[in-house]
Amino acid sequence: MSSLDLAPFLRLIRGTSRWTRKHRDGTSASTTISSAAQNLPEDLLYTIFLHTLPSHIRFSTKSIVFNMVTPLNLSWVCRSWRAIVLSRPRLWSEIDILGGFQTNSKKELKNLITRLQRGIEKWLSLSSLSPLWLHLRIIGDVNHLFPREILPLFLSESYRWTSIHIDNDCGIPYRNVRVSQIQAPFTLHFSPEITSLHLQLHHQNSPKAIVDLSQLVNGVDSHLGHLSLRSSFSVKLPPLRDALSLPSLFYLNYAFAGIEEDDHFEKFLCILRASPQLAVLSLENRGKSDFARTSGHSRDSVHLPHLFTLFVTVSDLLSNDYFLGVLVCPSLNELSLFVSDLDVVDLNTVVCASPVLERIHKFLLRQCAGAPIRRLSLTFRAFETMSAPTPTLAPALRSLLGFLDNLKVLALERFPLTYVVIKMLSISRNEPSQILLCPSLSEISLSPPSDWKEYNFTEEDIEELVVSRWKSGNLRRVKLEFPLFGALKKRERIAECIREGLSTSNALFG
Repeated sequence: MSSLDLAPFLRLIRGTSRWTRKHRDGTSASTTISSAAQNLPEDLLYTIFLHTLPSHIRFSTKSIVFNMVTPLNLSWVCRSWRAIVLSRPRLWSEIDILGGFQTNSKKELKNLITRLQRGIEKWLSLSSLSPLWLHLRIIGDVNHLFPREILPLFLSESYRWTSIHIDNDCGIPYRNVRVSQIQAPFTLHFSPEITSLHLQLHHQNSPKAIVDLSQLVNGVDSHLGHLSLRSSFSVKLPPLRDALSLPSLFYLNYAFAGIEEDDHFEKFLCILRASPQLAVLSLENRGKSDFARTSGHSRDSVHLPHLFTLFVTVSDLLSNDYFLGVLVCPSLNELSLFVSDLDVVDLNTVVCASPVLERIHKFLLRQCAGAPIRRLSLTFRAFETMSAPTPTLAPALRSLLGFLDNLKVLALERFPLTYVVIKMLSISRNEPSQILLCPSLSEISLSPPSDWKEYNFTEEDIEELVVSRWKSGNLRRVKLEFPLFGALKKRERIAECIREGLSTSNALFG
């Protein structure tokens, strides 16, 4: 490859960088580089160059900045470095693109798209057949230009992907800009060599992504370890679904709406059963839970022997019951449950938090007798319109926490807190026979529903909880958000704990 091969690429960046202008005007970087660096062996230089990746491209409708494209910068230093850069495709194989299409000028958009396309095409050609690492973050794409004009350039090279991150935020449309209709779907083909995929398209009219896992079957050495799908998507599985094999998958983030696709949940279960090494699972289901309402869906247990962290976001209790009813996770260390907005929740069923606590209790009891869980986070946004907690709340919470002796972190956020719950979490000096809940707690996060106008407990009750836990010797950090209590941090006993080393979050006390 001759030095002239870079000429089209260099013409694209001319005038976009002070650094480029400096060298175009004749100031040679070789006058400042030491002879020792110039004379380093080529293999050593190549190894050093690899540590400068990825390259970065930043763009807006006013400019495209290529001066962070590492191999391009290196090529300006001297002829020997330029020769290395042009002969090593791997140096052109990792790219991070960040930019936006925030303009209502068709002329500016057309010019931007043309320049981006030419630059990316040249970059891809210089990478030759090297495996590709891609990180693409686009902001303000109200007309879906990225999936229509830019993404196809990378889709054509999908057989070379090792890691790809796509985050396309459509933003808020400008005035007089007509938002495009729903675009045709695009397919993300998976080769066995891909290790990571993150896909997030922030708009209901974004084109649907078809995630093709059909080639990852038994006998194929799949390297996929990280899979995050947070957009409108469909999963394509092998014709024989039981043949799906994801032996290296350790992280799965799967977000979907129940109304998107009839068998979305069945495909999700298939992915779980094909992932014996899964360690982190984040599951989000918003919308109707038809899969949880019908008897046709499998209720067979899904064993995840190595699952360490489980995050579940649901919009109704039926989804929660289903998920916690089928998962078996004997190594579980962290559980986070978020019950989402009330506008999609059946008001006749979500009137009390007790059934949720009882379901979590049964789920944890089923995992293993030792209850290894160390972190428990419960966020109950859907309960914020409750007029008052029911009498069964405190007993249900006591039963849940009563066997979690190893729990280190407890978060009850937007939780229907009561005087009984606050006293239950405190350590009473006057009741030596008290059964202490969660004696190992080192971090506590508490907040009531945001729309509550009054509490049936006082600032003194909160203070006693914090101080008693601190004096017990285990508490290290607190986060308390009580909008109606404005002076908690100034209370003398809490201030003394802070001076002694108690850590507080910035959101402390609302």
